[in-house]
Amino acid sequence: MVKMTMRERMLAVLQGKEHDKMPFTQYDNLIIPNELMWSTFGRENAGVLQRSKVTKLVNTKCSITSYDITEKGYKGKISTMHTPKGELHEKIIFDPYLNSPARVEHFVKKPDDYNLLLEYFRDITVHEDMQRYQGHLAYLGGAGLPMACLARTPYQQMWIFWVSLLDFCVDLYEHSDIVEACMDCLAKVIVNELKIIAQVAKKIDIPLVNFGDNITAPIIGPEYFQKYCLYYYNLAAEIFDNENIIISVHTDGDLKPLAELIAGSKIGGLDSFTPKPDNDTGLDEALEMWPNIKMLMNFPSSIHLADKEIIYKTAVELLNQTKRSGRVWMQISEDLPPGMWEKSFPAILKAIDEFGPPMG
Repeated sequence: MVKMTMRERMLAVLQGKEHDKMPFTQYDNLIIPNELMWSTFGRENAGVLQRSKVTKLVNTKCSITSYDITEKGYKGKISTMHTPKGELHEKIIFDPYLNSPARVEHFVKKPDDYNLLLEYFRDITVHEDMQRYQGHLAYLGGAGLPMACLARTPYQQMWIFWVSLLDFCVDLYEHSDIVEACMDCLAKVIVNELKIIAQVAKKIDIPLVNFGDNITAPIIGPEYFQKYCLYYYNLAAEIFDNENIIISVHTDGDLKPLAELIAGSKIGGLDSFTPKPDNDTGLDEALEMWPNIKMLMNFPSSIHLADKEIIYKTAVELLNQTKRSGRVWMQISEDLPPGMWEKSFPAILKAIDEFGPPMG
C-alpha cells in the first residue's frame, strides 16, 4: 500500500476507506508543541486534530473583560461580564503543570444572577467566519485535520462554564423557569451555528464537526442526555443532510448508561472516547455496541504513568481490540502527566507501526 499522509489516514477512518496504518494525533499543542512533536517523530507519524470553527459569536450590548492575577503563587484570571442590567464576576486558577483552568468562582452564584446571564445570552448573534478554519487547513497541510467545533449543548455548557454543577442542579429544580430560559437561548445559538456550518460546507470541505460536550454518564444521566444533548446531535444530521459530514461528540467519561441512546442516535464519531481502565467501556465493547460510529480514541491517561513496556502492551491490546475494523484512530486529547510523552509516544507509535494496515 502507498504510504499516506496523516490527513489522508484520518480521512480514510472517517470515510471507511483503507489506510496504511492507524492515525496517531494530539489535540493542537496539547502535550508538546506541534513543531517539537513533528521534528521528533515526523509529520507522517504524529499528527494534529485541530479544534477549529467556521462561526463566530458576537455580542453588541454585552461583553466580558478579563485581567490576569497571581494568587498564592498560582496564575489565574478574573473576568467580568458586563450587561445593561449589571455585572457578574468569575475567577479562574490555572493548573501549574497542565495549564488547565479551574473555576473557583462562577459567574452565577445566586438565582438572581441568571437574569444577567440571560441578558448576555440574548445578545449573542452568530456569524460566518471561515478564516480560522482555512488558516488551520493551510497550517496543517498533510499533518492533520481541523474539525468545525460548535458551542457545547445547553446543559453541558451551563455547568462547565457559567454555574457550579451543584448550584446548577439545585437551580434547575427550584428555579426552572429562568434556568430553562437561559438554555433556550443557548439552543438558538447552536441551531444558528448548525445552519451556518451547513452553508459553509457547500463552499469548503468539512468532513468532521464536533460538539465539545465532555460527556460522562454520572454527570448527566440518560434522561437529561436525551433531552438536552441528543436532540441537538440528531438535529445536526437533519440540518446538514450530508453523509460525508461526521458529527462527533467529545465523550471522555463513563458511557454505558447512555449506550442505548448513543446507538440509536445520528452521532458518527466519539471524540476522545477513553476506554478501560480509565472509564467503564472497553474499546472492543464500544465497537460492538456502536457499529456505525468511528472511535477517535484517547489513549488512557493513567497508562502514561506506567513503564514503557506496559504502555506498549496496552497499545497492542487496544489495536487488537479493533479487529481491523478500520474505525479507530488513536489520539491524545486529555491531559497527560507532565514529562510522560517522551516514553509513551514512542511506545504507542512502535505498536502502531508493527500492527500495520488497520483494515482487512
